[in-house]
Amino acid sequence: MIPTIIKSTPLLPLILLTLTSPAEAVVLSSAFERELRSAGNNTGTGATQGIGSMRIGDELGNGSRDARGVTEFIITGQTTTTSAMLQFDQTGILLGGAFNIVIEAYQANGTVEVVADYSRTSTGTVATFSSDDYNFNDTGISFDVTSIYNAAITNGDDAIGFRFRLEDESPTTQQVVTYSNSKLNVTTVPEPSSILCVTLGAGMLIFRRNKK
Repeated sequence: MIPTIIKSTPLLPLILLTLTSPAEAVVLSSAFERELRSAGNNTGTGATQGIGSMRIGDELGNGSRDARGVTEFIITGQTTTTSAMLQFDQTGILLGGAFNIVIEAYQANGTVEVVADYSRTSTGTVATFSSDDYNFNDTGISFDVTSIYNAAITNGDDAIGFRFRLEDESPTTQQVVTYSNSKLNVTTVPEPSSILCVTLGAGMLIFRRNKK
């Protein structure tokens, strides 16, 4: 309900316009994407860089070597938000049929550190999904990372990383898939109560000046 004093002033259009202020959207580009290949299964031992995309899986299909895909985003200067979505495309053909994939977050620094990025402690699981949920050339695949993103901001982290890996990293058959073009879509919706307070404060000042 709009107070009578507001209804009777020319401020009403301004207030209504402010209350419907659009959300602020920011797209954060990836600092890098990389395949990290381990010579010692699941350990990061002898890990080396692979292609510049998030290719994951076991090309040999015998559990002796696996690959994880990582992407990192610089978040310095960003603030907590009402929505953060990790988005990416499937750019590689799926090999080996259906298998589960895990996406987990980790504290990052925006630079490639092969062994460290392969094995950094997870700060939260984003999602677990089946490889056959999506197809080659599917675009705009996205998962909600709002709580993980906000926790990283609150913690004062310089960057946030996301690691893609097989749920079962000791498969007995070949399992490979590639993702890339990752980005973070961050959207902040202004709180109506705070907007109204600011608008009313400025508006009442103008109203008083006009009465003089």
